[in-house]
Amino acid sequence: MLKHLALCLAFAFVLAGGGPRADTTLVIGIAADPTGLDPEAVLNNTSGFVMATIYDSLVKYKPGTTETAPGVADKWDVSADGLTYTFHLHPGIKFHDGALLDANAVFWNVDRLFNKNNPQYIYNTGPAENYADFTYGGVESYRVINGDSVEFKFKKPSAPFLNSVAMVWNGLVSPAAAAKYGKDFRNHPVGSGAFIFKEWRQRDQVILDANAAYWNGKPHVDHLIFKEYPEAQAALLALKRGEIQILGDVSTQNVPAIKSDPN
Repeated sequence: MLKHLALCLAFAFVLAGGGPRADTTLVIGIAADPTGLDPEAVLNNTSGFVMATIYDSLVKYKPGTTETAPGVADKWDVSADGLTYTFHLHPGIKFHDGALLDANAVFWNVDRLFNKNNPQYIYNTGPAENYADFTYGGVESYRVINGDSVEFKFKKPSAPFLNSVAMVWNGLVSPAAAAKYGKDFRNHPVGSGAFIFKEWRQRDQVILDANAAYWNGKPHVDHLIFKEYPEAQAALLALKRGEIQILGDVSTQNVPAIKSDPN
């Protein structure tokens, strides 16, 4: 479910809108407060809903499919033996703090997972350890080839690698922001995605603003709010009243009522 919602969000929000329009806000109902907004340190659906709009990954999913498509990497090469992946990044992409998303930034994000000498070594901040191992566990080495290219070498071919890299848990964070906030980065997320983190009102809502300089086109809406509704019936009522436009977590008990509602 997370993957499909993330796909819908990414597809709908990053496309540029046309012509003058009024300031717009989209409200999404979620069942619980995120546990954090650092993609390499948390692993749950609610956090994933929010992070999918803040961060970009090397590759992404084609909308409505499980096929991978270019993300911040315009293209990639895979060696004939399946052991070497080389990603070529879209030039000039910047994180929300203005730092450049280049090959060095990608290297740092991966190094943060595995290098215990990295000051921001993720296992010191609360890792999604199993997922990191699933994605990069077979990596033998990783290196920067040039400013826009990074290479991964595997011990043996890894069939799920590209699909795993496309998931939000491999969103790329700003190295400068991670160094600035340390363990508290999970509460101050900085990515390169279509929306910029503004405010997190604990146990209530997360507020994001459109990234007007987004490299892949300005979002259709100006503000995005993830509003918490712990009770399924309250969430359904909010949807019917128009207080929210998307229900991110649909309880099975609400499915019949939703299907029978002509609106």
